[in-house]
Amino acid sequence: MFDVFWFRFPLLRSLFALVLGIYIQSIFMLSGLFLSVMGVLNLALIVMLHFKKDGLIQSVFKGFVLNLFVMLIGMGLVKLEQNQFHQFQSLLSSKKTAYIQIENKTMASNGNYQYHVDLYLEITQQQEFQKIGMLLLKNIDLPDSCLTIGTCIAISMNEVSLFQNTRNPHEYNFLNYYKRKGIYGQIKYLHQPVILCAPSSQTFANLVVNAQIYLRRLIQLKLPAVSVSGVILALIDGDDSMIPKQLLNAYASTGTLHVLAVSGMHVGLVYALIGFALFWMKLPAFKIPKLILQLTLVWLYAIVCGFSPSIVRAAMMISLHALAAFLNRPQQQLNVLFSTAFIMLFFTPNLLFDAGFQLSFCAVFGLLTLYQPIVKFWPIKNKWVLSVWKLSAASIAAQLATLPLAVYHFHQFPLLFLPANLLVIPMCTLCIYWGLLLVSIPHLPDALWNALSSTIELINEFTLQLAAFKWVKIDYLYLSESGTIIFALAMVCIVVAIKNKSGLMLQWAICCFLVIQIQLFVKKYAFYTQPFIRVYAYNNHPCLALVAGKQAVVFADSVCSIEKPFMMGLKLEGNYTCDIIKIKQNSPSIHVKNYSFNYEFKLNRWLLQINEPKGIELTNLHQNRSFGQWLLSRNTPFELFLY
Repeated sequence: MFDVFWFRFPLLRSLFALVLGIYIQSIFMLSGLFLSVMGVLNLALIVMLHFKKDGLIQSVFKGFVLNLFVMLIGMGLVKLEQNQFHQFQSLLSSKKTAYIQIENKTMASNGNYQYHVDLYLEITQQQEFQKIGMLLLKNIDLPDSCLTIGTCIAISMNEVSLFQNTRNPHEYNFLNYYKRKGIYGQIKYLHQPVILCAPSSQTFANLVVNAQIYLRRLIQLKLPAVSVSGVILALIDGDDSMIPKQLLNAYASTGTLHVLAVSGMHVGLVYALIGFALFWMKLPAFKIPKLILQLTLVWLYAIVCGFSPSIVRAAMMISLHALAAFLNRPQQQLNVLFSTAFIMLFFTPNLLFDAGFQLSFCAVFGLLTLYQPIVKFWPIKNKWVLSVWKLSAASIAAQLATLPLAVYHFHQFPLLFLPANLLVIPMCTLCIYWGLLLVSIPHLPDALWNALSSTIELINEFTLQLAAFKWVKIDYLYLSESGTIIFALAMVCIVVAIKNKSGLMLQWAICCFLVIQIQLFVKKYAFYTQPFIRVYAYNNHPCLALVAGKQAVVFADSVCSIEKPFMMGLKLEGNYTCDIIKIKQNSPSIHVKNYSFNYEFKLNRWLLQINEPKGIELTNLHQNRSFGQWLLSRNTPFELFLY
């Protein structure tokens, strides 16, 4: 196994070095001077080794030095993005005039448009501008005619703000999410925007956005039911913002959410449809034009679908596959996969931390390495049963390969993914072909649209009924980053043990699971034995939780009492028994040992008074030394451990 993946796929070593460099720099944030010195020394070592005679030891050492250089490149790429973000942070407090240019617009889940804009500052008097980063522009009270792609607007830097990061337990870190996408801040309100120029609406970006809007309106017109139009829109271009939340959760619970994200299956179907439509271009003279036309249409489809990591991965793999076939070169799918990952990470290193990127590549890696062994595990002669088994094998391979990441990102494992995928994947594949045909020729009879609507309704109803089963999934699975890596190593050991019938690898897998169990036990023990007070920031309404063992009492205002998602923060790790007490403006103070808590409704914050602040540990707490009080501002949760 090691021989196969380390020596037969040399680009895997470079990919591993690049990934390691990106990860190390993201964690430790090493200085630019250190990276520069290491890079110069590494280059000097490469030059010295170039003039040495090649031997086994020299070749191995030369390969190590080259991969070390690739690792330093990955660290340098991340360092450049970190420097740009720090430069952006230093400019936030200034009142300089800045300029934004609308680069793209997308539809948010609430039905409103949000805009990605480039931020520029004038660096000389000769109107030379420097791009500082990208911002998210939303909830702007301006007509759409003033917000076309390419529009330039003069703003003040004090209108720009960072994304709020509340650091609630298990809460998604939107600050890191947007920062890794190159979006450093947001603008919620423009007080006195000065529109400098309104470009022509015939730009390529505008044509793409208009195509997306046309597609959305056409589907909404032909399929008025939100659950139906939302699903077919997701199947065609990956936009799931219209799907009701309950239905989206049902797809996630049954392990079929991947069909709603445009990926390799969708791009492959489009590529096959384009090839079928160009069947008449069989003459040798049409070979090059046909290839160019096919790849152009595939990448146009990827752009219209939003250019997500899974779409880019699929389009790039298909492009490399088509070029290899055109040049009559041997095609090794794993080499194509590693090449695609290397290229994408080289140009966008922060994609390494994108869940879509991780799941997409792991799923394809699982299909390429595990699918055939699983199919051969149960030899079947009946062609119909074999077809079902092949589809099952593909689902099992993808699920096994993505299991550690799915647990880490989504904290759940769908138990009924196999029966769900056996029905949903074939029917959704049919609906993709069907939907693309109807969208391409919208004047076909309405009976075809109605039949498509009935099919989507059948899929939705099946998914909802399956998700209603009590044991449809295992919830509340939480692993740290180290636990996820150990889990992945355990899965690899199990696969190698089954394939090579190795008892040693099985023992290593058991050891990995024992380490994970020890990690979870230590974490649970600390949670059940350490009483603490925690403030959760939820929609700018802090909630006070008193926790002891599995018992918890939550003090919340009316907003949080009505909307209870913040309670998940307590239930996730310990399955606490929670009581909610609604606080009012005249509610008395809450006294716990030497601590007193008061909630200020006007400022949406808790006021903490400590009489004897000895033997306490405060996290993320703002201290006002002049009054001897600690003020808990909005969206700043903290933990106070009681000893």
